[in-house]
Amino acid sequence: MAKIEVTEKLLEQLKTAQLEHTARYIADALAHGYSDDEYDYLKGALALAQVMLTIDYNKDLNRLDCLLNKKSGALEYKGINFQESLDDFACDGIAEAFYKLKPNALKY
Repeated sequence: MAKIEVTEKLLEQLKTAQLEHTARYIADALAHGYSDDEYDYLKGALALAQVMLTIDYNKDLNRLDCLLNKKSGALEYKGINFQESLDDFACDGIAEAFYKLKPNALKY
């Protein structure tokens, strides 16, 4: 499994892709409503967008590395223990840009 090199440029690209993906889910939900499955995807999209914004705000490339390259991204930051992995988010809630990287965290 090839490790993805994490850079600030990659962080910016993934954050932007996830925010755009989330915005589309919100727009669809407002326009058409959504089913239980779609609600789960929307929650996943919002949760991952929040994680990406936090990573970007803190410029925490180590946390992004854990998110992309590990099945379980155990990482402590400012006394908070993060256990998220891309597998924790609803599959359709994850922007396509993540899948295109073929991260180890999404390999089964």
